[in-house]
Amino acid sequence: GGAILWLSGDDGKTYSGAGIGTVYGPTFGMGDILAQDFSDVGGNLFTKNGVWLGKAFKTTTVETPLFPTVGIHSNGNVVKVNLGTNKFVFDI
Repeated sequence: GGAILWLSGDDGKTYSGAGIGTVYGPTFGMGDILAQDFSDVGGNLFTKNGVWLGKAFKTTTVETPLFPTVGIHSNGNVVKVNLGTNKFVFDI
């Protein structure tokens, strides 16, 4: 088992394993740069284009492995993921 936590670009809400979202931040889409920090230091927060959006979830630690996932629903969308191999665009 494990927690399912996600941020939706369509409505800017966070979801925690349920179909009802919690108001969190702005929507996002093509051209936006999102970063997530999930650590004991930063907690669970997002930035959009370098602007801190605050903590996304009350959960700050996990006891199960994390599996970063990106879901897209439109043909032709492109996603680039940086898990620390390259320098981050913004300092989180």
